[in-house]
Amino acid sequence: MRLIRKILVGLGVLFLVLVAVFSWAVVVGRQFRDEQTPFVKTFVTDLSRHWNVADVSDRIAGTTLDQALTPKGQQMFHLFKQLGVLRSAGELSMERFNVNTTGTTGVFEFKGTFDNGEADVQVTVLKKGGSAWVLGFYLNDIRRRDSVSNVET
Repeated sequence: MRLIRKILVGLGVLFLVLVAVFSWAVVVGRQFRDEQTPFVKTFVTDLSRHWNVADVSDRIAGTTLDQALTPKGQQMFHLFKQLGVLRSAGELSMERFNVNTTGTTGVFEFKGTFDNGEADVQVTVLKKGGSAWVLGFYLNDIRRRDSVSNVET
């Protein structure tokens, strides 16, 4: 009987620990989303002004910056440039969230309205220490408003 009681108490404690960890993750995730949402919007707005990675290089992680500066990366930015400047960011959400020893990471998504079209925008942000860095930037489902058909990225 004592063994069963100890097992039940242990399971109860384990359940409470799991609930506490889950609650902590929800609170930390909300704080991260609230803190980084303005960063994401500002980053995409600044980048879309000229679609030149040099304009936002101080906010991009080193390996991501290296990839953006390759010929293939520059070709992608040339395609993105056709969209023009970001005018609005609707339905912004944080789809994935991770806390580990390398920092806190979140994947933000929103529907971006640009001068010449719309696109689904995805920005991966890493916060380490007091600084936030962009680890990834993607445009998907690009819809141009002029005579050019959809561009695949």
